Amino acid sequence: MIKSIYTRWILGGTALLIIIAGGCYLWYQHSLTDERKAASDAQKLLRQSEIEKSEKSKVAEQAAGAPVESTTPTAEKSITNEVTNDDEVAATAEEDIPKESPFGLGPYPEIPKEWGWNVKFLWESRETIEDELLKRVTIKMRKEGTRSKYSSVGINHGTGLITPIEYGSILVEYETDENGEQRIVKAKGHPSLLPPGTIYRYAHEIPSHIKIVTAEEIAIDPYEYLGLQKP
Repeated sequence: MIKSIYTRWILGGTALLIIIAGGCYLWYQHSLTDERKAASDAQKLLRQSEIEKSEKSKVAEQAAGAPVESTTPTAEKSITNEVTNDDEVAATAEEDIPKESPFGLGPYPEIPKEWGWNVKFLWESRETIEDELLKRVTIKMRKEGTRSKYSSVGINHGTGLITPIEYGSILVEYETDENGEQRIVKAKGHPSLLPPGTIYRYAHEIPSHIKIVTAEEIAIDPYEYLGLQKP
């Protein structure tokens, strides 16, 4: 009799443990499902972000011969904020290409199909009116055959002026030091003239065969160059 009761208690306890264990397992699987879904969503977002960054880098990264910039330890300001790239690729369907500037600059300039640029992304990737002006100037220079003269065509977002740096030149920015001398705080030029890590502190340190220019000397008004009215 007693043995039968013990047996029933043991069987009942075992069944209860099985039920509890099963419930825990089901709860655990349910929680893992949510975590897996969250991880999957995060991975999809990461992949999408990487794709977008990769596409943008194809349009916005510097060309192989783009200039480098040398900055002394006291430099704080940038002369130019963007360097154009002539290697935009993969033309898109013409009907999807934006036709007119959202900044009031009028219709976009025509880009020859043989250039092979991704025209849709070219215009949609610009974020400011300065970005668009720089692209328009680069396109016009390329059509005129003058773009190849320059190691860099940038824009000063503070003044809105375009700064085309010719090959053989270094663009510098000065400040007056404690001795009243003009000290170079920023220099920008082709890597052949300004190897990475090179720092010139004063103009006399720059080799004589290199032409030194300032933004005031080479800057052009993009509206005047493009024949556009300021919006």
